Amino acid sequence: MIWNTPLVLVDFDGTLARLAVPWATLKRCLAAEAARHDVPWDRGGGLDANLRRIRREYGEAVFAGLCRLVSEAEYAGFRPDRVNLGLLSLLQRRAAQPCALVSANTRQALTRICAEAGFRPPLIVGKEDVQQGKPHPEGLLLACAHFGKVPAEALYIGDADHDARAAAAAGMRFVHVAQVSVLPNE
Repeated sequence: MIWNTPLVLVDFDGTLARLAVPWATLKRCLAAEAARHDVPWDRGGGLDANLRRIRREYGEAVFAGLCRLVSEAEYAGFRPDRVNLGLLSLLQRRAAQPCALVSANTRQALTRICAEAGFRPPLIVGKEDVQQGKPHPEGLLLACAHFGKVPAEALYIGDADHDARAAAAAGMRFVHVAQVSVLPNE
Protein backbone atom coordinates (compact mmCIF):
# COMPACT_ATOMS: atom_id res chain seq x y z
CA MET A 1 0.00 0.00 0.00
CA ILE A 2 2.70 2.50 0.95
CA TRP A 3 5.13 1.43 -1.76
CA ASN A 4 2.83 2.25 -4.66
CA THR A 5 1.32 5.45 -3.24
CA PRO A 6 2.33 8.50 -5.29
CA LEU A 7 2.64 10.77 -2.20
CA VAL A 8 3.22 9.77 1.41
CA LEU A 9 2.68 12.37 4.11
CA VAL A 10 3.78 11.67 7.68
CA ASP A 11 3.02 13.20 11.06
CA PHE A 12 6.05 13.68 13.31
CA ASP A 13 5.54 13.57 17.08
CA GLY A 14 4.09 10.20 18.00
CA THR A 15 4.54 8.85 14.48
CA LEU A 16 8.07 9.28 13.12
CA ALA A 17 9.52 10.04 16.56
CA ARG A 18 8.44 10.82 20.10
CA LEU A 19 9.52 14.13 21.53
CA ALA A 20 10.16 14.47 25.26
CA VAL A 21 8.91 18.02 25.71
CA PRO A 22 7.70 19.28 29.10
CA TRP A 23 4.56 20.78 27.54
CA ALA A 24 3.15 22.22 30.79
CA THR A 25 6.43 24.01 31.51
CA LEU A 26 6.63 25.26 27.92
CA LYS A 27 3.09 26.67 28.15
CA ARG A 28 4.05 28.57 31.32
CA CYS A 29 7.13 30.00 29.55
CA LEU A 30 5.02 30.99 26.54
CA ALA A 31 2.46 32.67 28.81
CA ALA A 32 5.24 34.66 30.48
CA GLU A 33 6.75 35.66 27.14
CA ALA A 34 3.33 36.66 25.79
CA ALA A 35 2.75 38.78 28.91
CA ARG A 36 6.05 40.61 28.21
CA HIS A 37 4.39 41.77 24.96
CA ASP A 38 1.08 42.61 26.69
CA VAL A 39 -0.53 39.67 24.92
CA PRO A 40 -2.98 37.57 26.96
CA TRP A 41 -2.45 33.81 27.19
CA ASP A 42 -5.43 31.59 27.97
CA ARG A 43 -3.96 29.29 30.63
CA GLY A 44 -6.85 26.88 30.21
CA GLY A 45 -6.47 26.76 26.43
CA GLY A 46 -4.20 24.58 24.37
CA LEU A 47 -0.80 25.63 23.09
CA ASP A 48 -1.82 25.62 19.42
CA ALA A 49 -5.14 27.37 20.08
CA ASN A 50 -3.30 30.15 21.92
CA LEU A 51 -0.64 30.51 19.22
CA ARG A 52 -3.21 30.66 16.41
CA ARG A 53 -5.30 33.24 18.30
CA ILE A 54 -2.21 35.33 18.96
CA ARG A 55 -1.25 35.14 15.29
CA ARG A 56 -4.71 36.36 14.25
CA GLU A 57 -5.02 39.08 16.88
CA TYR A 58 -1.44 40.28 17.39
CA GLY A 59 0.35 39.45 14.16
CA GLU A 60 3.19 37.43 12.75
CA ALA A 61 6.02 38.98 14.77
CA VAL A 62 4.64 37.93 18.16
CA PHE A 63 3.58 34.54 16.78
CA ALA A 64 7.05 33.94 15.27
CA GLY A 65 8.77 34.87 18.52
CA LEU A 66 6.65 32.39 20.47
CA CYS A 67 7.22 29.73 17.79
CA ARG A 68 10.97 30.16 18.28
CA LEU A 69 10.51 29.20 21.94
CA VAL A 70 8.41 26.20 20.93
CA SER A 71 11.03 25.20 18.36
CA GLU A 72 13.82 25.28 20.94
CA ALA A 73 11.80 23.13 23.34
CA GLU A 74 10.89 20.65 20.59
CA TYR A 75 14.49 20.39 19.44
CA ALA A 76 15.70 19.94 23.03
CA GLY A 77 13.09 17.19 23.45
CA PHE A 78 14.42 15.14 20.53
CA ARG A 79 16.24 11.91 21.31
CA PRO A 80 17.64 9.78 18.47
CA ASP A 81 16.65 6.61 20.35
CA ARG A 82 12.98 7.67 20.11
CA VAL A 83 12.87 7.60 16.29
CA ASN A 84 10.60 5.03 14.64
CA LEU A 85 13.44 3.36 12.74
CA GLY A 86 11.11 1.10 10.75
CA LEU A 87 9.11 4.03 9.41
CA LEU A 88 12.26 6.08 8.82
CA SER A 89 13.75 3.20 6.83
CA LEU A 90 10.59 2.88 4.77
CA LEU A 91 10.64 6.61 3.96
CA GLN A 92 14.33 6.55 3.08
CA ARG A 93 13.78 3.62 0.70
CA ARG A 94 11.05 5.64 -1.00
CA ALA A 95 13.53 8.48 -1.59
CA ALA A 96 12.77 8.63 -5.32
CA GLN A 97 9.06 9.18 -4.59
CA PRO A 98 7.67 12.31 -2.95
CA CYS A 99 7.06 12.44 0.78
CA ALA A 100 6.60 15.19 3.33
CA LEU A 101 6.24 15.74 7.03
CA VAL A 102 2.99 17.48 7.94
CA SER A 103 3.00 18.23 11.63
CA ALA A 104 1.72 20.48 14.40
CA ASN A 105 5.36 20.82 15.45
CA THR A 106 7.40 23.77 14.24
CA ARG A 107 9.11 23.54 10.88
CA GLN A 108 12.18 25.13 12.50
CA ALA A 109 12.58 22.25 14.97
CA LEU A 110 11.70 19.53 12.45
CA THR A 111 14.28 20.80 9.97
CA ARG A 112 17.01 20.58 12.63
CA ILE A 113 15.79 17.23 13.96
CA CYS A 114 15.56 15.63 10.51
CA ALA A 115 19.06 16.77 9.63
CA GLU A 116 20.35 15.24 12.85
CA ALA A 117 18.46 12.00 12.18
CA GLY A 118 19.84 11.77 8.63
CA PHE A 119 16.43 12.25 7.01
CA ARG A 120 15.86 15.16 4.65
CA PRO A 121 12.28 15.14 3.40
CA PRO A 122 11.75 17.39 0.39
CA LEU A 123 8.99 19.25 2.27
CA ILE A 124 8.20 19.96 5.90
CA VAL A 125 4.90 21.65 6.73
CA GLY A 126 4.86 22.89 10.31
CA LYS A 127 2.71 25.11 12.48
CA GLU A 128 4.29 28.24 10.97
CA ASP A 129 3.03 27.28 7.51
CA VAL A 130 -0.70 26.99 8.19
CA GLN A 131 -3.38 29.24 9.59
CA GLN A 132 -5.37 26.31 10.96
CA GLY A 133 -4.05 23.19 12.63
CA LYS A 134 -5.24 19.64 12.47
CA PRO A 135 -7.90 18.34 12.23
CA HIS A 136 -8.24 21.04 9.58
CA PRO A 137 -6.71 19.65 6.35
CA GLU A 138 -4.83 22.83 5.37
CA GLY A 139 -1.35 21.37 5.92
CA LEU A 140 -2.13 18.17 4.01
CA LEU A 141 -3.62 20.09 1.10
CA LEU A 142 -0.60 22.41 1.05
CA ALA A 143 1.69 19.39 0.73
CA CYS A 144 -0.41 17.90 -2.07
CA ALA A 145 -0.35 21.19 -3.98
CA HIS A 146 3.44 21.45 -3.53
CA PHE A 147 3.90 18.10 -5.30
CA GLY A 148 1.10 18.62 -7.84
CA LYS A 149 -0.90 15.71 -6.46
CA VAL A 150 -4.59 15.45 -5.68
CA PRO A 151 -5.49 14.19 -2.19
CA ALA A 152 -6.75 10.87 -3.60
CA GLU A 153 -3.13 10.16 -4.64
CA ALA A 154 -1.83 10.70 -1.11
CA LEU A 155 -1.60 8.69 2.09
CA TYR A 156 -1.21 10.24 5.54
CA ILE A 157 0.48 8.25 8.31
CA GLY A 158 -0.25 9.45 11.82
CA ASP A 159 -0.90 8.40 15.38
CA ALA A 160 -3.85 10.46 16.58
CA ASP A 161 -7.54 10.94 15.96
CA HIS A 162 -6.95 14.49 14.70
CA ASP A 163 -4.55 13.06 12.09
CA ALA A 164 -7.25 10.67 10.85
CA ARG A 165 -9.85 13.45 10.82
CA ALA A 166 -7.51 15.77 8.87
CA ALA A 167 -6.88 13.06 6.26
CA ALA A 168 -10.62 12.40 5.92
CA ALA A 169 -11.33 16.13 5.56
CA ALA A 170 -8.64 16.36 2.87
CA GLY A 171 -10.04 13.36 1.00
CA MET A 172 -6.98 11.14 1.38
CA ARG A 173 -6.29 7.74 2.86
CA PHE A 174 -5.07 7.46 6.43
CA VAL A 175 -3.04 4.72 8.07
CA HIS A 176 -2.32 4.61 11.77
CA VAL A 177 1.42 4.25 12.38
CA ALA A 178 0.80 1.04 14.34
CA GLN A 179 -0.48 -0.54 11.12
CA VAL A 180 2.61 0.37 9.09
CA SER A 181 4.97 -2.48 8.57
CA VAL A 182 8.28 -2.27 6.83
CA LEU A 183 8.06 -4.27 3.65
CA PRO A 184 11.02 -5.76 1.84
CA ASN A 185 12.47 -3.84 -1.06
CA GLU A 186 10.45 -4.30 -4.20
